[in-house]
Amino acid sequence: ALYYSDGLPSFLDDKKTPLTLSDFLLDIAPRLDGRGHKGQAGRVCVLGGSIDYAGAPYYAGMAALRVGAELLYLCTAAEATAPIKSYSPELMVSSVYRHSVLTDPDDAVWMPERDACVEKMVQLFPRLHALVVGPGLGRNERVFEAVAGVIEAAREAGVPMVLDADALVLVQKRPSLVKGYTCAVLTPNANEYRLLCKSALGVDSVPLPQLCTALDGPIILQKGATDRICKPGMDTPLECKDEGAPRRPGGLGDFLAGTLSVLMAWALNRRQDPLQACVASCSLVRHACKAAFSEHKRAMVAPDVLNYIGASFEALCPAQAE
Repeated sequence: ALYYSDGLPSFLDDKKTPLTLSDFLLDIAPRLDGRGHKGQAGRVCVLGGSIDYAGAPYYAGMAALRVGAELLYLCTAAEATAPIKSYSPELMVSSVYRHSVLTDPDDAVWMPERDACVEKMVQLFPRLHALVVGPGLGRNERVFEAVAGVIEAAREAGVPMVLDADALVLVQKRPSLVKGYTCAVLTPNANEYRLLCKSALGVDSVPLPQLCTALDGPIILQKGATDRICKPGMDTPLECKDEGAPRRPGGLGDFLAGTLSVLMAWALNRRQDPLQACVASCSLVRHACKAAFSEHKRAMVAPDVLNYIGASFEALCPAQAE
């Protein structure tokens, strides 16, 4: 289905939609031919973690690296940096705000900390291929104030974004943050989807195409027994029904967010459809979950799945190392 010209894959029939998931991944994945430089295959940032939660951003970041990203910036609260750094040396962990300062009751104290957080993130944008916002972020209103500023700045800079977990609570409060922005993917679970529907349309549930029309921009990846993916203008969502695992430990959504950030960045770089990147990400994480469950059964936890993400990607997209 593919041929190679100047080291880059293209479809012989010049169709935009690949025949198979493997064809799509072969098209977008950077070739492992030894000619690349550090970071060219993916520079991703995860903005998440908090004084209470350190595991979720680690999972999102490590999933991105296991899929194929080469540099992972993890921006978090100062209070969370030490725990996350202790998990892995692969993550470049930076403090972008101090929870103790951002939650100070004095406006003269917390507002400069909010602005400094936004400015630190903006300095990173020229390096990034994608930004993940939300894993482990928490729901503190002052943190939301800072993160809203980051999302607005990232949107202005045209940074591709994956908004997950607590970032979706922020979007539910302020849907204007993403309305009209086509370079973002929202990844709600059942409860988060309900909140988005309530915010955008005033009801607890609407068909996915209707919510996409209301937000008029971002792709929505509705997670569930069947993952459904849609953007404005679609009448019938794409679906991923691949077998996964019956276990639902914490962390699986973080793996999806990290995986999606890489595949979305690759797809946009190759001018391919990010909808297909969503489907591929769902399939990849489900395959990893299935493999982990086959070994660990009821004892399966998130790190077991992480160990299979690389192998699952290789099964779908063998490395083209020459």
